[in-house]
Amino acid sequence: MIIDSCLTTNHVQTRLIASLLMPIRVLLVEDSRIALVILKRVLDSSPEIEVVGEARTGLEALTLIPKVEPDVICTDLHMPQMDGLEFIFQVMALYPRPILVISVSVQEEDTKNVESFHPEKYFFAKICFVSLSNL
Repeated sequence: MIIDSCLTTNHVQTRLIASLLMPIRVLLVEDSRIALVILKRVLDSSPEIEVVGEARTGLEALTLIPKVEPDVICTDLHMPQMDGLEFIFQVMALYPRPILVISVSVQEEDTKNVESFHPEKYFFAKICFVSLSNL
């Protein structure tokens, strides 16, 4: 499993303080219906998390972000219409916030491609990877 700390950003730290009173708002972006159902069930089992939206493509998710105002986005990398890397780039440009990449097929090349976006420039956003292939 590849995972990076998501708790170092100002956005998340502020959100953690607020989460004492309100749940963390999560947008799920996943083209696989089965994976989407599983992720939603796992996240819904926690009172500290509220799934505020679901999208099957990056394009659909970009239209949802300003409507549902998620604190965190969980996304796949391999999706139709707009792949996860382009989606991450668009989110960082338009609606910067923490992103958790959850995928069965995270490759080292995918990690390098995301790092090429220089996420360290976005002090308020952190990109994290979780590979389900090693679970």
